[in-house]
Parts: sequence; C-alpha cells; structure tokens
Amino acid sequence: MRALVFAWLFACAISTAPHAQNTSTSAAGHWAGCYDLRVAPKDSEKQTWGKVPRRVELLTEQVDRKSFPNEFRMNTLDATGQHWISFWSPQGESAVELIFSTGVVGYHLGLTGTGDLLVGTAEPFSDDGNSHPKFKVTVRRYSCPPLR
Repeated sequence: MRALVFAWLFACAISTAPHAQNTSTSAAGHWAGCYDLRVAPKDSEKQTWGKVPRRVELLTEQVDRKSFPNEFRMNTLDATGQHWISFWSPQGESAVELIFSTGVVGYHLGLTGTGDLLVGTAEPFSDDGNSHPKFKVTVRRYSCPPLR
C-alpha cells in the first residue's frame, strides 16, 4: 500500500511541475513588450538611488530556468540610472513586479492593471536596513522599436 501511495504522489509531482512553469511562461507572454515608466513630478525627489529607467522591454527569456523559474529578463532602453541587475516576474494576468538593482540598492515596482496602462508603487531597497519612501509609478505599454 505504501508503494502505491508513493507512486501516486510521485506521479502527481511530475504532472504538476511543468504546469507551474507553463503558467509562468504563459503569463510572461501576456506581459512581454515595451513600456514607458513615469514617476509623478512631486515624487521625483523620492528616487533615492538614481532615476528609475523610463523605458524597458520585458522579455520572455527566463533568468535561470532551474533557480528562478518565475523571473524573466528585462532590457532597459535608456541610460537612466545605473541598474545592472534588472528582471521581472508576472503575478498573473493583472499584476507584474519589476526589479532594478545595482546589487546593493535598487527599486521594487509592484504594478497592477489591464490593457496598456499599469499603476503601482516603487519601493526603494538597500542593504543598509533602513526603509525608504515609496512613490507612485504609472506604466504604459507601447510598440517596441524595430531591431537594428
């Protein structure tokens, strides 16, 4: 009986593991594209660690399929800030998270919305252990420029 229960659990684990990855990949396809990020002028001074990039492209290429199956690569399309590490993570069909980091400091953006307009909050983070003021962000999808 134990062998039968073990076989059933093992079969369930095998059948659900690819499903989680396929769901994430499917959500990535939903969000992939180019976006314009805007910070309200009144909140501009809250960008503690340099400016949040103004234009990004969310890619469907995973950061690391084994270690980070739900994180995807992101290109910054402007030279604003010095964020060497950037990736994004779909949170379903109505929410997405973006991370911009230097490896020591950065921003975590939590965004929600449908269609071409997303709104949310940017939260600065650092290794100093202090909390930093959050600020509002508006993000709009646009057509990606052609590859050169």
